[in-house]
Amino acid sequence: MSNVEIKIEAKGIDTVQNVLESMAVRGVRLSPLMGRIGIALIASVHENFAMEGRPKWKPLSAKTAASYQASAVQKAQSTKRWQSAKKESTKRSIESSRVEKDVGGHKILVQSGELRQSIVLGEVTDSSVVIGSSLPYARIHQLGGTIGPITIKPKDKQALVIPTANGTIIRRSANIPERKIPARPYLAIQLEDIAVIERLTMAYIREGT
Repeated sequence: MSNVEIKIEAKGIDTVQNVLESMAVRGVRLSPLMGRIGIALIASVHENFAMEGRPKWKPLSAKTAASYQASAVQKAQSTKRWQSAKKESTKRSIESSRVEKDVGGHKILVQSGELRQSIVLGEVTDSSVVIGSSLPYARIHQLGGTIGPITIKPKDKQALVIPTANGTIIRRSANIPERKIPARPYLAIQLEDIAVIERLTMAYIREGT
């Protein structure tokens, strides 16, 4: 179902495995429990994004940070407020505010939030649950790797408008050189997740007794 995923199996957690095996022998359906576990782990993955990794991910490169700032400045300059401003100091203030809004609070891998929101439940069985993302770039951010070189061409317009630290560049196409993407494992199970899984299992048992 996905470009990158993790599979959580009961057999990997001894205390849970013993209980679930006993329940399975009695014919108890366990897929609802595994679904609950999957939902809890998605919440944990969201916390990984909020904390920028647990343990911490590698920080953004200077080039990437500069491109985010340039993009924010370009957005500011496209507003009516900036274009109608008479003083350069006012324009700089508008740009600074936009940079602070878009970049100051920017977290790694959460530029648009699309990757974080793409994490969903996959296959759920009586013994396992899968969570993952189907986005094409999900795998490389999880595992790291090399992309490019690639050539970008406009889809709907005649030229590309490329933000830079010194303004914008207009081109019919852009050649992006090969670059390395560091691994930032957002699909990572934390120690506290094991305790959550155990609590969910015990609660499920009580429901069935």
